[in-house]
Amino acid sequence: MVNVHQVKKELHKIGVVEKNTDMGNSVYVYDMERTICDIVRDRKRQDPEIFSKAWKFYIKNRLKDIWKLRDYANIFGISERIESILEVLVYEV
Repeated sequence: MVNVHQVKKELHKIGVVEKNTDMGNSVYVYDMERTICDIVRDRKRQDPEIFSKAWKFYIKNRLKDIWKLRDYANIFGISERIESILEVLVYEV
């Protein structure tokens, strides 16, 4: 299932990175931090299990960039929500 949501044009390219698929094709995707922000912004429509798994994956991932996540959260106006989630999850992990 695909959930589609719209963002302002000026926010569309934030967090876009180029990755290679398993078949070697180059595609553009959002980085982990942008994906987490999108999940938090649309939390009411998210499956709670997906929300929880995404955060646990992010917190345990050695490539995470908390400062980038905080920067994105400021841009998207969700800093307080991100900080409260981080505060809870850091103590759980």
